[in-house]
Amino acid sequence: VINNSIAMFNTANIIEMTNYLGGTSCNNVISTYVNSAPIAQVIEDKIIPHSTPFLLDVSVSDPDSDPLFHAWEQQDNEVATMPPASTNTGGPTFRSYLPTSESERYYPPISNIVNGTSNTWEVLPSVARDLNFIYTARDISFAAGCIDTARVKLTVDGSAGPFNVTSQSTSQTYSEYENVIVTWDVGNTDLAPIFAQYVDILYSRDGGFTYPDTLVHQTYNDGVREVVIPGGLENDARFMVKANDNYFLDINEADISVTNSGASFNIELDKFQKSFCTSETNPYVININAEAFEGFTGTIDLALQGVPAGLTATLGANSISETGATTLTLDNFAITPGIDTIFILGTNNGLVRTQEFILDVIETGSTTVTLASPADASIEIVNNPILSWQSVSGVSSYEYEILNSAGSIIESNIVTNNSVVVNTVLGLSQTYTWKVRPIFACGSGNFSNTFSFSTGTCLNYVERTPVVIPTTASIVNSVVNIPVSGTISDVNIIDLDISHSWIEDLEITLTSPATNSAILYDNTCGQEDDIFLSYDDNGVAFDCTLRTSGNTVQPVENLSVFNSTDINGNWDLQIEDVANQDGGTLNSWTLQVCYTSFCDLNVDKIAFDDGAGSLKDALDCATSGDVISFDTSLPTDALISVGNERIIIDKNITFSIPANRTVSLRGTTAESTIEILSSGSLSANSLTVTNITTNDEVIKNAGSLNINNVTVISNSTAIGIDNTNGILTATGTNSIEEN
Repeated sequence: VINNSIAMFNTANIIEMTNYLGGTSCNNVISTYVNSAPIAQVIEDKIIPHSTPFLLDVSVSDPDSDPLFHAWEQQDNEVATMPPASTNTGGPTFRSYLPTSESERYYPPISNIVNGTSNTWEVLPSVARDLNFIYTARDISFAAGCIDTARVKLTVDGSAGPFNVTSQSTSQTYSEYENVIVTWDVGNTDLAPIFAQYVDILYSRDGGFTYPDTLVHQTYNDGVREVVIPGGLENDARFMVKANDNYFLDINEADISVTNSGASFNIELDKFQKSFCTSETNPYVININAEAFEGFTGTIDLALQGVPAGLTATLGANSISETGATTLTLDNFAITPGIDTIFILGTNNGLVRTQEFILDVIETGSTTVTLASPADASIEIVNNPILSWQSVSGVSSYEYEILNSAGSIIESNIVTNNSVVVNTVLGLSQTYTWKVRPIFACGSGNFSNTFSFSTGTCLNYVERTPVVIPTTASIVNSVVNIPVSGTISDVNIIDLDISHSWIEDLEITLTSPATNSAILYDNTCGQEDDIFLSYDDNGVAFDCTLRTSGNTVQPVENLSVFNSTDINGNWDLQIEDVANQDGGTLNSWTLQVCYTSFCDLNVDKIAFDDGAGSLKDALDCATSGDVISFDTSLPTDALISVGNERIIIDKNITFSIPANRTVSLRGTTAESTIEILSSGSLSANSLTVTNITTNDEVIKNAGSLNINNVTVISNSTAIGIDNTNGILTATGTNSIEEN
């Protein structure tokens, strides 16, 4: 995005050349040179506030220690208003530059941030949108240059921001080592979904262009902090407040002058904040040191202010010399939880120097997490939602649990972030509950209040495994398996993400388990690159300008061809590349299938009832040929009590039990626990069937029974398997035992 060309090969050019060479035979292959490509580390995607500057940087190295040049480029090529407007929800908003020797880049340029000026071709978004960037490292080698790239996506939150420094907006004069208050507008950046809990405060000595001094590291993002002006006479000092674990920042608006302090002193702490649990029993020691400047001599009297009630705070000495040292010892943390600031004052003849220690006391075993999304009692939630909650100060990790309607835990784990993508494929039109608790270094907090949500009538299956599309003519496939059964009412493709040069080479087809197929995309758009689209029969008509817009468009052939068929089985997304030279990658895609009738063939609870996720419910709704799977969330040796009920098999059914697990079916009826009718068949592995009540048979087979590593347990007068009128096929190790 710029009103003139830039004399460089951009990253897209380089990828095109690489793909072309990869599919071309050369007359003379140069194989004697030795050069290792640079290595750029992965850059974490973040959520940032609107209308707020940010800084992108990357850790990069070169195995050969070659010099490196760096370039950052935005890769959002949707059609949008140009020059870019802050309200654009797509398209580029930041121009490219020639590669430089610096790996970092400010957005907008640091000169615009410092001077508070606008830039026609670099505009901060003021609305919610995504910003996609690619970083390229080029090594300078006399043999042959190599590159490496890294990508990052920034999601702009339209409800958070601007984040901006509000103090020192006009020119100020301070003396060296003076205590100064820095304030900033948090702009909701401490809340979900950004959750920026901490900031750093940096100090510039050259008008805001570089920041060699860190005044405060990882202080709370609460909008105010006292800092100490470093030594050194300055005419154009500046403060920067930057998110500690994010990319956004701001700089105060006016230059700061720093004058000679004269004979003066300062006191320094070796620590300035810490979180404690109320159960902490070990004293905590903070070292205090005095510094003298411009020939200062004398006694510095020490005092404390702001010590919370109940906390023991003891100075090792009430006064120290100009080069002396002492300690502050904190003890007895069983106080009212919360954040308190303890002020350490040093005084000499009316000259006062202050340092702050921020104390965050968390009640062990009772601090809870505030859940955020999905909100309580939400409905029509997708079957693979993202759970998020507000972060807790001082936490080391979080434990979450998801429970089905029967109260059984279907997924639990410990994570370090304050959000998680649900790994278990949830059932449709089902209600689930979830809760989270914080884990600290000294113990766990309580579980949060429980939130509930209900899934809708559409399944979302996300496939994130990249599939390489070769540079030779070929067909590649990405398969999604749906382990449940139901009648389709609608099929859509969401966020089909393909990186590929010259996309006219591609034909993309979706095929269902019933072998119906629909062409999504068919050899159009010439030499244009990449696809990022969703497909729906009710979408807008496709044209090539939309190819990477993320819009929902109509496929070449209607997806309604899948309606009224069964969702169960393998869905195949096929990409045919009809020409050589250009290649790429299928990055990810999501299959959305909506239903009118639904059968949950995934058993994830041990109760034998009519609820979804039970074996009884799966048997009742299964059709011939279905596979009933037993979920890995069940105990390793799961026991399902059938009780006085019976399992009647009148169709072709398979029980699929995960490796290294067993399932036991225990019946107490006077008749057989399992009866296979002449019209039915049952295939089972790693199964134990028990009934010590019946005097007849445990399994009655008049159809077809295929067993592998199955155990049948009966009493001494009963028959294990009555196969008088049926066909029995046994493999593996099977046994009939008496109890």
